[in-house]
Amino acid sequence: MGKRHKRFPMFARRPVFATNKTSERSHLHMTSLRTMLLCACLAAVSAGAAHAQIVVDKVQPGRLDEPKAGKEPTIVPEAPSTAPKTSVASTQAMSGQITGVRLERSSLPHDLAEAAMRPFIGKPITPGTLQQLADAYSQAYARSDIALYSILIPEQTFADGQVRVTVIENYIDEVILGGANPETASLTSSYAAAMAEQRPLTRQTLQRYLLLMNDVPGATTTPNVIAGDRPDTVKLVLDTKRDPVETVVTLDTRGAAQLGRTQVQGDVYFNGLGYEGNQTRLTAAASADFDRFVSASLSHATTFGPSGLMASASIGYFRTRPDNSPLEGQGYTASLQGSYPLIRGANTNVTLAGGLDGFNSDNALVGQTLSSDRTRTLRGALSVENTRGQTAWGASASISQGLSALGARVSNPALASSRFTKANLQVAATRVLDPNWRIQGAVSTQLTTDRLPTSELMTIGGARFGRAFESGFASADSGLAGSIEIARKFGNPKEGGASEAYAFVDGGKLWFSDRPGYVLRDTELSSAGGGVRLTVAKNTAIGLEAAKQLRGRQDDGWRMSVSLGSNF
Repeated sequence: MGKRHKRFPMFARRPVFATNKTSERSHLHMTSLRTMLLCACLAAVSAGAAHAQIVVDKVQPGRLDEPKAGKEPTIVPEAPSTAPKTSVASTQAMSGQITGVRLERSSLPHDLAEAAMRPFIGKPITPGTLQQLADAYSQAYARSDIALYSILIPEQTFADGQVRVTVIENYIDEVILGGANPETASLTSSYAAAMAEQRPLTRQTLQRYLLLMNDVPGATTTPNVIAGDRPDTVKLVLDTKRDPVETVVTLDTRGAAQLGRTQVQGDVYFNGLGYEGNQTRLTAAASADFDRFVSASLSHATTFGPSGLMASASIGYFRTRPDNSPLEGQGYTASLQGSYPLIRGANTNVTLAGGLDGFNSDNALVGQTLSSDRTRTLRGALSVENTRGQTAWGASASISQGLSALGARVSNPALASSRFTKANLQVAATRVLDPNWRIQGAVSTQLTTDRLPTSELMTIGGARFGRAFESGFASADSGLAGSIEIARKFGNPKEGGASEAYAFVDGGKLWFSDRPGYVLRDTELSSAGGGVRLTVAKNTAIGLEAAKQLRGRQDDGWRMSVSLGSNF
């Protein structure tokens, strides 16, 4: 968690309207739920919203142990556009050769300064040579961590061939907030104040806070730099556009047969209610007949400045009525999470997160299994994202520890334990081959030696891995899954008409930990297929896919799926 909602990308790693949408946990004594929430708050375990899933194979997308979608390399906000200034004063005493350079008021590392100066030793002192020298120091600063600077060669005598170069390393002396209602932009103001405190301003600090400004829910901030009142100062002008309400509606046909293959979901995001860093999300999902599966969840997230720390909490409810079955199940969920951006930069992001999840079910169908468990799970995770040129990759590692407190229990201790430990690792990467072609892949694994409750099992089948199989086709304690996809874009993305065709292959293997007296088989499956993702309007897209089961066949081997998504 830790990131605000963004409008869904047309070419995300999975079809943009990813199958696994909303559902949740089970039968939770509200007393136990309140106890869990209170204890977690007292322990300062903060929160990222856990959202209900439209398919109940994994009941909490957004959980810290869940696979994260890869992303296509994108352009992120860099420093405000301001060209480095170089200035050479006119002087009457230009003669001789350069024997040395004295760099004044500079924090440039010695090796960079020496490398810039060395080629000019022995060259004649002329206006052209001095301009080239100033440009060389400017290029050296461009490779340093100083964000804003000016290079000056003032009037001087050039005694003994010595050239004096003065550097002005700028800092921000005033921040001007633009956009509607700037007086309410308290979070953005705190980021701006943190930038203004650093003298001189470094690239890392500038990038961090500009990107955190664009993480503010519903806000897009465009920075600009203008001259300050003194030579070593600048003014930062921030133009912020805000979207107070965002809505996303999705439909797809990847649902499990017993709960309805066609499922719909709606999300409404309320941004900045009462405080600029607030975001409240309402989610509702159901099968097409509004009978076999329904779910609803409410989550709230708050970002605190200037650290960027995010805390969130969520509660959810879901009900399942499997087809051709008299059984009706229901569940409740609760989650608290906190995340902190250790590194927030143009090319690299590192986030530390922790949380507490609660899941209660009463005969609810989770994946392909009925569940009547109550689990309480502490989680910790570290995630890394990196973009270099045309390649983007991300990885996350998490540890989950089941608790036997706060009302936790399992229906059959011979099959599952409320106390467990598991580790998860996910890696995803995308490489843009040219303006039209890209290739991407993902690997996900879960490892444990314990008997896990149903809600903690690794699941394959559905939009992530095993796309020719129904969602939640197979589950087990441990597993390994992977996928690779190649895609080609069509149309003009600048005109909102970009679409793409793609082909993929995926697969995975699952295995159980020992359960004395029970024989549980490993599962291996794989599939291949292709499809198209079509942009039919500015904010609306349709996905069509055909997939063939290669191993672990479930039925006739073919699966056709349709997805539709729109945001406004």
